[in-house]
Amino acid sequence: MRRKIMINAAVFLSGVALMAEPTSTIELRDGQFEESTPNGSFPSSGAWQRSWLGEAGAVCTTTAGRSGNGLWAYTGPNSSDQWSATYQEFTCPPGTVLRAEGWVRTPPGEEWVKGSKAEFQVRFLDGNGNELATVASEPLSTPSTDWQRRVLVTCPAPIGTVRVRYVCYLEKPSGEVGHSVANFDDCSLRLQEEPHFQTVKSP
Repeated sequence: MRRKIMINAAVFLSGVALMAEPTSTIELRDGQFEESTPNGSFPSSGAWQRSWLGEAGAVCTTTAGRSGNGLWAYTGPNSSDQWSATYQEFTCPPGTVLRAEGWVRTPPGEEWVKGSKAEFQVRFLDGNGNELATVASEPLSTPSTDWQRRVLVTCPAPIGTVRVRYVCYLEKPSGEVGHSVANFDDCSLRLQEEPHFQTVKSP
């Protein structure tokens, strides 16, 4: 059985680096949300994909933008409406090392459930869509209306990787009611030119 492994990008784990095979271009489209209409509906560019639980969601607005448009992500009011995970996905061979960036904040005057987090994630998936490894940026875990930049460099994509997913991720604690809201903007994902190899260390 494959294990899902969560790696914080600030931690470098020891191990043997995997060699990446030649890969197709991996680059976000509409990373600044300027190709989408800021009308309070899900980004309309066709680049981003929906993923959330219950009454959680994400929309494109000018109020969510660091400059221009941005992504307004929110959890739902019920305890089951736990997360929002708007994403883009690309073909990705084993051994690929990626650099992900983005900006995040909590908007003025909006709710925030204690223990919530907003972060960027890079998820490596196998051919069936199962997660082999997830690399996460430093989370925004307390409300802040100041925009904060996040950068992460992934471990080499594990053996069996077929796809990679870049995620604007917002989550509130399990079992908690109430809304949490976060804004995401100026997102990017690309091949790391000078790989800082990180690999999963088996227990």
